[in-house]
Amino acid sequence: MNVLAHVAGPVLARWDAEGRSLARVDAEAVALTARLGPEGFLTLDLDATPPPVTAAATGPGASFAVARLLAPSVNALAYAGPLAPRALWRIAGDGLAWGWMQAGAPDRAAEVLGRYGAPFANRQLRLSADRIARRGGCCRYLSVSGAACLNCPLRKDAA
Repeated sequence: MNVLAHVAGPVLARWDAEGRSLARVDAEAVALTARLGPEGFLTLDLDATPPPVTAAATGPGASFAVARLLAPSVNALAYAGPLAPRALWRIAGDGLAWGWMQAGAPDRAAEVLGRYGAPFANRQLRLSADRIARRGGCCRYLSVSGAACLNCPLRKDAA
């Protein structure tokens, strides 16, 4: 889920900044291809047709649209894997926040991802001025790679 959100987050944030309504993203126009990267880790390639430039969706509209796009993946991973849907939504929100933070839009990240009722909203997610979204939970990358993510809540500088 973390890889998916880190791949989709920058694309969705860029479209949002360009005035492309995330509510108009057609899920059938987004293709994800899984492959093993050079280090042997799973990575995803995203091929997507951007929605037309109209106006950015409102906070609630963008929040709903992003949840609609990620729901099939969250449901499939929850069914097939050991993590509960709520944990997967939190990981997705953390990864999506990274996309908006890299785009220099922490306020928009907070507006979309912190929206009451959004499945990925969590009170532990902190959006800091240094363009780092401090995670609300561990994405488990540490257990795979042996290295902590830059925005890992387990890092000493995140406390």
